[in-house]
Amino acid sequence: MVLACNYQQPVVAIDTHQPYFDHVNLAVSSAGLRRLVESRNFSMASLDYESESVDLIWPEGAVYILGISVALRLWRPILKPGALVAFSELTWLSPDPPAEALAFWRRGYPGRKALAGNLAKINSDGYDTLETFPVARDDWWADYHTPLR
Repeated sequence: MVLACNYQQPVVAIDTHQPYFDHVNLAVSSAGLRRLVESRNFSMASLDYESESVDLIWPEGAVYILGISVALRLWRPILKPGALVAFSELTWLSPDPPAEALAFWRRGYPGRKALAGNLAKINSDGYDTLETFPVARDDWWADYHTPLR
């Protein structure tokens, strides 16, 4: 909705969880953006777009589910030259995370790396990184954890 509202360009919202579609469709209608936002029950692992037809992929959790390299390889063919992919990734911010955290994430997301490792993956897949930044703790609570509850 933010993209459609700010840029007045068509946006396709993709997910595989119907309650998210219900929420998006209601919000889009309430905001008067129905003409710009299409929602599709589809997997980010198998996007059916024509070659070089997509300007931007903003996948939210799909990179976490697929893994950086898999996601970027899958999406490369549908991206127009100069297109962007904007995503968040679980990243170690401390060079020496606590042992308990390491053990938890080795089970839950063994591919988790420090920023340098993620950037190396991105670059080895043929992408350029334009910017990185950590998401502030308060933003995680306000924009993710609290709504998820």
